[in-house]
Amino acid sequence: MGMGTFRTLLLSLVVFAVVATPASAAITASAISSPAPDSELFFNGDNGSGSVTVRGSVTGATAGTHANLVCYTRGDMTATTVVSGIDVSSGTFAINASLAPIAGFACRLAMVPTGIPPTGTPAAQFGGPAISVTDQFTHSSSGNMFGYYILVGTLPWSFALQSAGECPVHASYATDPSLSSYSVFGLDSGSVGAACLPKTSGVGVAANTRSSVEIDGLNAYLPGAISSLTSQPGFVPLQYGTLWNAAHDLVGISETDAFMICDPPATFPPTGTTCPSLHDSGVHLQQTTLTLPGGQVARVTQKFIDVDGRAHSIDALFGQSISAPASGQSPGFEFPGQTSFATHAKPDSFTQFPAGPSSIIVISNAGGLLPATSNPIGAITYNRPPQSADFITATGAQTATMLMHYTDSLPANGTLVYDWSFSQASSSSALATLEQVERDRFDDPAVTIRNPPNRRVVTTPTVRVQGNVSDSVGVSALNVNGQGVIVRPGGIFGVTVNLHLGLNTIIATATNVAGNTGSTSVSVTYKLPPCRVPKLNGKTLPAARQILKHAGCGLGKLSHANSRKVRKGRVISSKPRAGSTQKRGTKISLVISLGR
Repeated sequence: MGMGTFRTLLLSLVVFAVVATPASAAITASAISSPAPDSELFFNGDNGSGSVTVRGSVTGATAGTHANLVCYTRGDMTATTVVSGIDVSSGTFAINASLAPIAGFACRLAMVPTGIPPTGTPAAQFGGPAISVTDQFTHSSSGNMFGYYILVGTLPWSFALQSAGECPVHASYATDPSLSSYSVFGLDSGSVGAACLPKTSGVGVAANTRSSVEIDGLNAYLPGAISSLTSQPGFVPLQYGTLWNAAHDLVGISETDAFMICDPPATFPPTGTTCPSLHDSGVHLQQTTLTLPGGQVARVTQKFIDVDGRAHSIDALFGQSISAPASGQSPGFEFPGQTSFATHAKPDSFTQFPAGPSSIIVISNAGGLLPATSNPIGAITYNRPPQSADFITATGAQTATMLMHYTDSLPANGTLVYDWSFSQASSSSALATLEQVERDRFDDPAVTIRNPPNRRVVTTPTVRVQGNVSDSVGVSALNVNGQGVIVRPGGIFGVTVNLHLGLNTIIATATNVAGNTGSTSVSVTYKLPPCRVPKLNGKTLPAARQILKHAGCGLGKLSHANSRKVRKGRVISSKPRAGSTQKRGTKISLVISLGR
């Protein structure tokens, strides 16, 4: 329901029944004071709840005047009726309207004369706020849940989200002030989107001959991928939950699926006849989807989990689709290491993925000018590179789809994690800011302390700490034992750290632009220096006492003797002898002159 509703927003004109105009005068203008502009509203498609209180005033009303509440899209060229036949005779109105007719819409509310709503310039006399309506619909069949559809985001940006078998990021939207919407990832029709694991997949001669995931060489299916088989014995329903913020413009989704295998397992494609029953593959999927403030980033984590205590081989083809704004246009791709966009079609394949996290930059219309709201730019950011990205759509297709291919071993009682971020923006600079954070969240900064060496023993109360720090994107902060430290070009740093007596642990912690941290540490033992017996000959006793203290020595036994050379009251000699090194605190015996 939600998907079809939003498709109506993007692709269809709404046909309205003509309501006979009452004999009373039609309103000539109107204004809506509530809800506020840019309000994010919510409709729960599972129980039909979700409404908004609309207040305002009209001009030109007389006794018996009625009007219709509509919501305009496409720059006031298309209108959807929300409530009809509202009595506005008093010149004001206050109604509670169900959001069901505009669930999934980004549109402008207006109170208009009954009959065919004015469009274009005439619609401007009927003022009202731009709003967006997020929605949620659960998909079930035969009493078994297999998926969901959730549209979430602010007015300028939004995502349509579904289960792993239906495409986690089913579509994304940039909506400009005229309320026209443009998709980047996927398109709100058909089985396309991002990080998809559908029923049918394959590349080249193997196209449409296998499922998107093979486990131990057998086709395996998620609930959303085989929604037509929910009544078959052995079907394991999907489980999911949502956590919305108060404004319903952010959502976190937690989903659990079982990968199922047909009986007999060699069957493809699976139908009610060829797949009379199913069994659990022994591998389950935990998927979490999270949207970030601003509606420009969706994060998807797909964790494969062994649940039967056996190791499994995994062969996965993750579908990634990018859509152009209109027919005759094609999206562009910029793979890691490339510096410009290019269109792609089967049998194009990219295999030169660098190690570690990276991003594929995409643009809605490769033949367009600079990125804009009407030509959004995006990034597919991944935590691990695939073996290849293989295109399966034809030349010139409005929606281009590639399959990112991974082959992995899932250890017994272990997990495999495929982590994605999908970012969308209207300019290259804005995307770069988003993409860098998303790429950097898959990496921790690396910190090395070169000096002092670990387990160093020092006899000074401070030590100079020097080292290097590095990160794939950039370090935003470095802290050494509570001190903020400036990182110089090349990642070099140096700072003086105070020590306390005994064992000291020096910890250097770097934070990257995504907020991830990396640390390293060394231990340093601070010991007071030994007693180095100073030269005290000729010193007065008070002076000798102070010198001994500073030298780490103590004053020992005093004796007296006559001396022709040393004045009375001054040191003749010390024991142990001057210049020798003794244990700290060693007491030094002195001979004091009695004079001649």
